[in-house]
Amino acid sequence: MRRLSFFGLLVVTALVSAPAARASDESVRAVVQQQADRQTTEDEKFAKAVKKLNTKAQLRKARTATKKLMASIDTFHDAVVPERADTERVAEGRRELLDALNLYNRGLGKLDGALREAIRDGGNSGDAKAKSALRTLTKALKQIKSAARKIHN
Repeated sequence: MRRLSFFGLLVVTALVSAPAARASDESVRAVVQQQADRQTTEDEKFAKAVKKLNTKAQLRKARTATKKLMASIDTFHDAVVPERADTERVAEGRRELLDALNLYNRGLGKLDGALREAIRDGGNSGDAKAKSALRTLTKALKQIKSAARKIHN
């Protein structure tokens, strides 16, 4: 019985003393900066992979890079979610950033579908989906830049 109550007390103490997410504008800025630095290398790899899309091998490489970038964006999103801001401007920037990251991932999903079609049909299809994905990605990038300005200014 003593062991059980000691174990229960230990669990309660661990739960109560568990560190919560830091609630400040500086923590939001730090996480966004850290994730942006990490994301830069992923973006460079993605850009290199989608530069040429002439053969099936290049299409497969681009599709793999797209999936990796989607996972990287999910990591970025998941790192920002627990952070909370003190000021309204940074909180608004955080919300806009999360929305923009979701939109960016949707655009990457469209691109993945277009690449899948192109691989299946020998590169002769998927143009409409690719153009739609490009529009979505462009819109998301503008929103990410706007949110970053709100967070860092």
